[in-house]
Amino acid sequence: MTVKSSQRQGPDRERLVTAMGRWNPSPAQIGLGRGSVRRRMARSLGVGVLSAGLVLTGSVGVTAAPASASPAGLVSATDPVCPPRTGDADNLAYRLFWFTPSRVQSGGTLRVEKLDQWCGTRFELVLLPGEIRLGTLVAGPTHKIKGTLTIPGSVKPGAYQVAERLFDTDTGRKILRDHRPIIISGGPGSMAQVALSPSLTGSRHGDVLALDWAGALWRYPASGSGQLGRGSQIGSGFADFRLYPPGDWDGDAKADLIAVKAGQMFLYRGDGKGGLARAEPIGRGWAPYRVIPTGDLTGDGVPDMLAIHQGSGALLLYSGNGRGGFKPGYRQVGHGWRNMQLFAAGDLNRDGRADILGVSSDGRLFFYAGKGDGSFRAAQQVGRGWKGLDLVAGADLNGDAVADICARTSGGVLNLYPGRGGGSFAAPVQIGKGF
Repeated sequence: MTVKSSQRQGPDRERLVTAMGRWNPSPAQIGLGRGSVRRRMARSLGVGVLSAGLVLTGSVGVTAAPASASPAGLVSATDPVCPPRTGDADNLAYRLFWFTPSRVQSGGTLRVEKLDQWCGTRFELVLLPGEIRLGTLVAGPTHKIKGTLTIPGSVKPGAYQVAERLFDTDTGRKILRDHRPIIISGGPGSMAQVALSPSLTGSRHGDVLALDWAGALWRYPASGSGQLGRGSQIGSGFADFRLYPPGDWDGDAKADLIAVKAGQMFLYRGDGKGGLARAEPIGRGWAPYRVIPTGDLTGDGVPDMLAIHQGSGALLLYSGNGRGGFKPGYRQVGHGWRNMQLFAAGDLNRDGRADILGVSSDGRLFFYAGKGDGSFRAAQQVGRGWKGLDLVAGADLNGDAVADICARTSGGVLNLYPGRGGGSFAAPVQIGKGF
């Protein structure tokens, strides 16, 4: 790789453990234990066992959690040679799947994983509406499903869902389950990913970072009106990466960039002039997680990070160490977030604490005010109609000291929603096309 140089408690299953006093296990209980501890957690979450085995390294090489390797399963749809089934059947119960990326072109590929499946288990995915078959994967001797499936080139741009299709052997009825949102983009003129970042040059107006399908990274600086200036390429070789701009992650007062590829997390330190240094690995094991750099959630003046396990929906807090890495350990601060998209929101209500936004599967927008201790106040619904939009947040684009959000349509139109404080937003203004 080369580099030149954001009412009620939302959906029924959404409960903040720390804020509401719910079950809050120790890190040991969240790991890949066996027996009763493993089953208790599975019952509490209503799903399979969470794999929280991330390895997080700081600038001094601190290990924050034990490693958890994920050997690849058999990708072929041909039945593999399987060993006899032995061991605790409870440990190989029904599991949820995840895939990346969440936005893809027609003809593009999805990387799919599903853990703890009996060897030989067949797994079929379809695209909804229309039940467009994507393909079938089969678990191998490692009891894992891992492979790639292709979005048919005939699929038109728009908002869809990916679901597992299976048939009840007792009744013969078809079952569609685990619906997950995905956006099919509008072709070569659009971008693979868009993210908001505090300015890489130190301006009070944030930047829009865009990753094209060839892996080139572009920076579009915002002006006082929120409109975007001319884009400039600041990096290449980012194909298959997910971008997570955290602001100043290493404590040098310059905005940085975090990116994840195949479960490996890298830090790109900003130079304060719009450029980025070479990649530094800061963690591994992030493949099953959606990452949300949030700013300072714990009140220690150092930015932190949230992560949602895409299989279980558990919400975990990882505290930054202020030097480009993480403090040891993590804390579970919620569960039931699997079908919720979370976004860094900066300080939306101007109380000096970092907040987050969430979009439910039915398109409702929720505001979660940070309490300064890593937990959040009860959700407030602040909008609706966000289904099918690619929401990005985490920076102030128009320079009024209130965090803004942007929404990208499947056709690549980028709209700015200026923040008004308290979690509300002004009417949208189009600031770009071809994204």
